Formats: sequence, structure tokens, C-alpha cells
Amino acid sequence: MGKVGVLGSFYRLLHPRPTALIVSADKDGKPNVMACSWITPASIEPPLLIALLGEQSYTRNLIVECGEFTVNIPDSKLMKLVKVAGTTSGKNVDKFKRVKVELKPGRKVKVPVIWDCPANIECKVKNTFEAGECLAIVGEVLDAYVDRKAFQRGQWKVKVPLHVWGSKFSYPGKAVKAW
Repeated sequence: MGKVGVLGSFYRLLHPRPTALIVSADKDGKPNVMACSWITPASIEPPLLIALLGEQSYTRNLIVECGEFTVNIPDSKLMKLVKVAGTTSGKNVDKFKRVKVELKPGRKVKVPVIWDCPANIECKVKNTFEAGECLAIVGEVLDAYVDRKAFQRGQWKVKVPLHVWGSKFSYPGKAVKAW
């Protein structure tokens, strides 16, 4: 079997990845949203996750300024919001005016959640560190909740978009038992 070098795009080997919609807010409380697939659980106890946001990210600046954010897991019905959130900057566009969704106040944070998403996670910034061109934001998970029809027995019952690359997405198939 012949193999070719892909060091310059090694990260594509780790895709597809779940797509999240990260909501932040400016100092006046105006919410912003970005699409992100570079996000992962980091610890169960205490509950932590890490989001990696590029140096040009408006959301990155808002999160550092505000100290809180929410992670919202969309389903296939919200792909228009995923597109707008992933292709425009909140510096220039009010993304929530472009795509109408229901925002509700967070239970434990000032930043809202996207109620239309089947799952929501509320975080406060615990730590940050530079990771190449990205800022790794360690979020302490203060609350997490899910639509019980969308997530049962530890498995998604709705189509959660997996980011393949660029504007390509896929959806998980049937779960199989490996052993």
C-alpha cells in the first residue's frame, strides 16, 4: 500500500467532526454565533470542554471579553444557520437577523442558548492558552441539556451535521457494536 505525505493538512484526517454553534455576546449583551467543529470534551470531572478558535475570530474576542459562552448542537434543520454562522463575521453581520431562531437566556450564564438546537451546553471560561494560530478556550461546563426525543440512551435520534471540510457535511449513520 502506497502512502503519501499530508502533513500540511493532517487535521483533515480527523474529520468529519460534530458541528457546534458557539454563541457569545458583546459588552452590551448582543449575541453572536459562529459554527465550529474544532471543539472537544476535555474532562468529565470536572466537566470541561475545549474550543479552538482562530486568531481572526470575532467570537474568540467576545468570549475572552465576556468570560462565558454557550455551545449549541444543531440538527439538519438548522443548516441555514450553520452556513450563515460559518461564512460571515459577526463584526459585519447580525447573524440572528439573517436566520430567525429562538434564543433563550442561559440558565447559568448571561449568554443565550439557541433553543431550536436539540442540545445546549453553558460554559464559563476556565482557562485559555495559545495553540499555534488558535486560542484554546477551556470552558467549564456549568449546565447541559438535551431534547429527550433527539437524544436517547446516549445516541442521537436526529441528524447532527458532521463537518467534513469547507462547505461539505455528512450525517452519522447507524451505530454498530464493535465488540
